Formats: sequence, C-alpha cells, structure tokens
Amino acid sequence: WFVELSACQFLYWLTRGKVDKNRRLPTTFSHVWGVLLMFFTKGFPKVENREILVDLYQSKRPAMYVANHNSWLDIPYLGYAIGWKNYKMVAKNELGK
Repeated sequence: WFVELSACQFLYWLTRGKVDKNRRLPTTFSHVWGVLLMFFTKGFPKVENREILVDLYQSKRPAMYVANHNSWLDIPYLGYAIGWKNYKMVAKNELGK
C-alpha cells in the first residue's frame, strides 16, 4: 500500500500534476487493496441500510463517514461501504504514537 501511494506521488511529480487531476488513483488503489484483502481473508462486512447511501449519492450532497477505528480493518471496511467515491482518510495525530 505504501509502495502504490509512493508510486502515485512520483507519477504526480513526474507529470507535474497533469495526470489524474482529481487524485482518483490513490482512492482506486486503496479500494482495490481493501477488496482484495477482504476477499483473501473472507472478511466482507454486512452493510445495512445501503439504500440510505444510495439516496445520499443521488442527491449529490457532501457527507462525512466516521469509523471508531477499533482495528486496521476499519479502513477497507469503510472503503467497501462507501464504494468507488473519491474519499479521503483522516486520522488523529495520537494514532501515530
């Protein structure tokens, strides 16, 4: 995962930001990584009330998704539940300690 994000940064630097102006490559690679991880561990989550997400996406309103971050699997689970949207992950500084 670190390698693919580093490769994306190198590609952006090399092309001076002309490729992937919306920064979709890291999101796509992260989503593929998460789906493959869940596939090989047979750990797909059960998503309840998906129709609420579908209605939100159709209305094109902004949203914030929050995970309690009990494990490292929160990242692929959240990406799986959100889908192929252009999302960003944010963490508190204390998590790095």
